Parts: sequence; structure tokens; C-alpha cells
Amino acid sequence: MAGKSRYGWLGVFFLICCGLAVSVGAASLPKYGGTLHLSLLTEPTSLDPAKILLDVDRQLCQLLYDTLVVKDNDGNISPRLAKSWEASPDGKTWTFTLRDGLSFHNGRKITAKDVVYTFKRALLKGAQAKIQPLLGNISGAERYLADPGRDLTGIFSIGESAVQISLNRLDYNFLSKLASPYLSIVPSEDIIEKGDDFFLAPSGSGPFQFTSWERQRKIIFSVNDQYVFGRPYVDQLDFSVIDDPGAGILKFELEELDIYDIPSFDYQRFRDNRVWRDNIRETREVIACFVGINCLKPPFDNPQARKALNYAIDRQSIIDILLAGQGEKSKGVLPAGVRKTLPAPNSFPYDPGFAQKLLVSGISAEEANREIVFWTPNDPPELVRIAERIQVNLLDVGINVYLQEKSWAEIYRALQPEAKGEKPHIFLLSFLARNDNPQTFLTDLFSVKGQYNLFNYRSREVDQLLTLAKQSTSLNERFGMLAKVESIVVDEAPAIFLYYTSRKLIFQPRVMNLEIIQSQPNLIKLWLRQ
Repeated sequence: MAGKSRYGWLGVFFLICCGLAVSVGAASLPKYGGTLHLSLLTEPTSLDPAKILLDVDRQLCQLLYDTLVVKDNDGNISPRLAKSWEASPDGKTWTFTLRDGLSFHNGRKITAKDVVYTFKRALLKGAQAKIQPLLGNISGAERYLADPGRDLTGIFSIGESAVQISLNRLDYNFLSKLASPYLSIVPSEDIIEKGDDFFLAPSGSGPFQFTSWERQRKIIFSVNDQYVFGRPYVDQLDFSVIDDPGAGILKFELEELDIYDIPSFDYQRFRDNRVWRDNIRETREVIACFVGINCLKPPFDNPQARKALNYAIDRQSIIDILLAGQGEKSKGVLPAGVRKTLPAPNSFPYDPGFAQKLLVSGISAEEANREIVFWTPNDPPELVRIAERIQVNLLDVGINVYLQEKSWAEIYRALQPEAKGEKPHIFLLSFLARNDNPQTFLTDLFSVKGQYNLFNYRSREVDQLLTLAKQSTSLNERFGMLAKVESIVVDEAPAIFLYYTSRKLIFQPRVMNLEIIQSQPNLIKLWLRQ
């Protein structure tokens, strides 16, 4: 879940990689300089790539660091810090050669030893639920984790510019995994010097470098003039932490912010304004809002009980009343901007009577009287109101819900597989697609090792189909398998699928060449009219 928009992710998103884009305000010649003022709906938990927790962490880290390779919107792998690579005939030994002229923000040259250090540190110090699927297949990783005094035999440097990695098993997705921001390359000396405080003043090699962090208020990045892949146009990124969309849109109107997500209750006002209507960009629907269900926690270890929750919710009233009509009822799992040509499975209509029948036939009286714990993010306010409406709908079918408001970080930490302590029965979340690939969306959420599978959902058939789809060279075959995955997920109902929505961005007239790549402003190519 990866930052946040007003639906739970970073207020302004960004991509470094190339892709299909809509460009605006590009008539003049680009100019260097100026400060771009942006917002964060919530503060990051860490700027250490190995310890990324929320999407806000991930998105900010992608501006500060680089990885060996990058993945474009179609899942294709391109060189980044590594200029080339070779695989052995059996696909289990990989050799990567670094580019010339690479350096960290502290001025030191990047070498192969930094890659080795980064991967070893990630295995030992990183979030295991995220790092293990990425690096756990390296030869010797299991022994290294058990006894860090031993060397990690499966990775070593060859001179200053080459790294060799050996795997236990063939992994068709290995290159793709190396594009993960969790494996961004870091300088060992800065981490050794700063210890656990590295995340407060990090150093990487990305297009921007860390300047300052005033907790709960502001984060500032400055441009990396020596960025080997091309200097960004703006000199500085100024991120203000603004957890109230009403306050955020006011700051935008006062010209204190350059780009902002329009809150649903303000959209029509700006759309009808001749001054602003040409400065609005609406993306395809790539945000899915849902109520996650803990599939291991009774009574929701029973799929019938999970289906009952889906029939109990009046989605259209949520959209019409609480979102001012700015949303679309879920049709299956995939938002329209991700679905492509996949057929939509049957969705759950609002039918409280049928929900009650499912509950009566599938849940014991004792389970029916149990109080259900429901966690909701405490910002933005509209999510709390949505949670309260869901609470009323569930009460109407006889389900007593105890609603608890928590921060995004609290919810996400508590839902990690390794986290101890009490977990909720259900929880309200929204998910922004990382790209428009339905394979990525379904894998992230519903694979047993999916990085955003917070439901404790397990399906051997889903995992097998996702693996086969990844390996398939036939688009029709792949989409057929992904359609089957979505159908299984909907039938087993690990979540209450609520609605989809798009991002609606508004920008100041001084923002030029704003490219929207898969719903995210590209902060590398835009420039400011002085």
C-alpha cells in the first residue's frame, strides 16, 4: 500500500521511468530552476529503502535512490545502475555490470561492493515480509539469516564494476524483483555512521537528494545536479504534510501548492470555473477502495460470511452522498484503468435480505453475536464517514461493528504477517495501481506473497494461475488466466469491493510540461514558468 492520495496514498505521485503520457503546458522552451510545492497526506514512516512500509515511503524513496534495473508500465525491464547483465544457461547465475560515472549524493563512486552490501543489509535489516520474496532465493540466504557471521555465498563483487548473484532455483521474475525500491543501492559508510537514524537524513544516488525533514510538517529535497540520467528541471521539491483535504485545497487556491488532488466535494466547483477547468487532469480509474477482510479470523474464515458482507453494503449511496458522485461501483476487483479487455465478473448487488440469509445459514448464533472490530484510517475525513456508513449497513443485517480510527502507519504495521498483537476483523483501505497491468494489480493484492495481501488470503489455484500467466507468451492465454483469477477472488470474497475512482489533479498555471504517466505526475520532466 504501498504512499497516499486522498484515498490513502501520497498526495502527489511521481514516476521516473518512461511511458505513455499526456503532456500539458509544453509550448515554451523548458527552463531550469524554482521550487515545486507539493503535499503529503501523511508523513512517511521511513526514507530507508530497506524499511519501506507505506506507499508514501516508496514514492519518496524512488526520488532519492536508484536500483540496478527499472521496470516500465508494461513490465519490461530496462538498465539503470546496471548497464548490462548475463544469465547462465540454466538461468540460476546472473552477472551484472555497472555503468561508468555513477556516484552517491555524498560524492563517492558507486561500486559493485555497494550492491553486495545493500542486498546483505536488506536481508538482515529490511522488512522480512517484503525482502524475503525478493532475495530469499539467493544461494546461502537461509544460512546467512540464521548466522549473519557467515558470508552470503550467493552474491559477490568482481572487481569494482561487476556483481555475480547465484540462485537456488530458476526464477523467471528475478530481474523484475531487482527493480523493487526495497533494493535501492545505498552507501555503507553513511549507514554505518548514522545507524538507525539513517532514514532521517538518507543519501542515495537518485534525481533528488535529501535536504531536511521537519517532522509532521515539511520535507525538502534538492536537485541532484550530477544525476547521470539527466538533471531534473526544478531545483527543489517542497512537500508539506497536509492531512485535511479542505485545508489542502485552500492552500492550493492561495498558490501555496503547485499540484493537488481535488477533493470529491470540490471537483464540480473547479470543473465549472473557466479559470481552472483547463488546469485539471483526470486520470483513468486506477484507485480501488475496499474493506479488507481477515480471512483467518472467525467468522470470516468462512467464505459465505465474507460474501454476506458484500451483499450488505449500499455502494451507490456511498458514491452519491459521500463522494458527490465521483466514483464507480466495483465490478469485480480491477478498476477500469487496469482492466483493459478483461471481462468483468458478476458483482455483488445491494441485497441486505440475502446477506441475512447467508449469515443465518453459514454462521453459528455465537458467531453472529460477536462484535466485529473494524479499523478505519483517521484521515482524510471522508474515509471515516465511509466507514461509518458501512457500519450502519452492517448493523442493518445484524452485524455489530466496533469502529476504531487509526493512522495509516498503525494499520499497515499491524496487518503485516510478522506483526504481533490483536488484528481487526475488517479494515478500510484504498489501493492505487502501480501501473495499468492487471497481472501486477492481482499479484500485489491476492498472491500468497503479494506485498499488499493484508487479508491472510490463500489460494493455491490463484498462485498457480498468476505464475503461469507471468510465464505465458500469448496475450490471449495470459488474459484468460487473469480473468479466471479475478473470478476466483470475487467468489471467495477476501474483501468488500466498494468502488473505483480516478485521480483528479489540478495544477497552477506556472507548472509547465506536466506529464501524467499512469495517473502520476512526472516530477523529472516538468518545469516552472518564472
